Amino acid sequence: MDTLTCFQSSQISGIVNKDIDESVAYKLGIAVAHYLDAKCLVVGGDNRLSTPALKLALIKGIKNYGCNVIDIGVCGTEELAFANTISQADGGIIITGGAQPKVFNGFKIIDNNNEFICQKKHFDILQQSILQHEPPMPKEAGKLVYQNYIKSYIQQILSFIKTDNIQSLRIVVNAGNGMAGNVINALESAFLAQQIPIQLIKLNNQPNGEFPHGAPDPELAHHQRKTSDAVKRYHADLGLAWDGDFSRCFFFDAQGNAVDHYYIIALLAQQFATKQPAQKIVHDSRLMWNTIDTVSKCGGETIECATGQTPMAHRMREEQAVYAGATDAHHYFKDFFYCESSMIPWLMICELLSTTNKSLSELINQQMLAFPTSGEIDSKITPSATLLDNIEHELAAQAVDIKHHDGLTMSFRNWRFSLCQSSPHSSLKLNVESRGDVALVQQQTNYLLQLIQGTGI
Repeated sequence: MDTLTCFQSSQISGIVNKDIDESVAYKLGIAVAHYLDAKCLVVGGDNRLSTPALKLALIKGIKNYGCNVIDIGVCGTEELAFANTISQADGGIIITGGAQPKVFNGFKIIDNNNEFICQKKHFDILQQSILQHEPPMPKEAGKLVYQNYIKSYIQQILSFIKTDNIQSLRIVVNAGNGMAGNVINALESAFLAQQIPIQLIKLNNQPNGEFPHGAPDPELAHHQRKTSDAVKRYHADLGLAWDGDFSRCFFFDAQGNAVDHYYIIALLAQQFATKQPAQKIVHDSRLMWNTIDTVSKCGGETIECATGQTPMAHRMREEQAVYAGATDAHHYFKDFFYCESSMIPWLMICELLSTTNKSLSELINQQMLAFPTSGEIDSKITPSATLLDNIEHELAAQAVDIKHHDGLTMSFRNWRFSLCQSSPHSSLKLNVESRGDVALVQQQTNYLLQLIQGTGI
């Protein structure tokens, strides 16, 4: 079967007018409506310059199939999930390029349970529908309505904190000229109306599809530097930065240091486990000892899971877990319809800073000492078919636990590591952690990198 280049291992994404165009968008609209057997779909889009035309074509395809459309306008991914739930639609599609440069765009699809349609089995069916045939078209086209859910969405995310607990905070927020800017403005209005004493210092807050400061990727060094410098310049308590569709939020402490997502997971998990004892917390396998230790001390239960939106959301539902956190900066909440949110985490951290009267660095320093990490290291090589097997064989005799959730994870008495390959053609990502031994982390990281470079050609 022929393939479309925009259908990748876990996403629909590509360069506009090369991999993705209005014809693909139109046919995708028909294909998704047919695949989900949908009577109504929610559609939104980010602020990229290519999004409006793609969105019009997508909506036309959905309507021509006989499916109604709720157009929620410009939005982030979590707003799509919120609207899908509130409207009781059969699913939704957002046109977004996420953190990629402006020449890219793509589609994220969710079903009626807000689970992402992003696995190979899904994509094969959608591609076949687009390339080989169109489903029978009804005589009557679907209807289009426009809705704005921003007020109820803001109420929902603010419900995760007790606003009376918030003390005076100054926060630098860097929206990267993406969709987070609109939500930041709405939250700022809510803060003023409810007299919540949070002062927001905005960077790149105006959505701008030209992305004049570069791709909306908060991992890029120049974006991190700008956020860090602003935190120090304005003597802020906290710094925050988002990607284009604000599916991820990056944290900076009051000294302008970027904070490892791993330690944010434990802080959030601790809040849930403390407020509601015996709750279940889902975490990924890349780094986990700190999360397990924190939650167990609060009387909660931790559940290990493969990284990714689909497995984590699915496992949360299975276990009725209250929260799930992944070290790639994705956070999921039971009371947000088991969906991910990048806005809820920082609101909860603000409440924690206020109730403990501690800075973010004070909250995580003890964790960093107890469970130091290497930080995620991209090996920059495409591994051979036997690389992970070779490494496992080399170290198996000393290991106390071996798993293959996301590639290879091996635990030893005082240290552990994970090697994650997110897609068939990606490079390996290495994470190492120990029980309180920074030197051991460095030693084993160097050793593993030698193994990877020596056998990964």
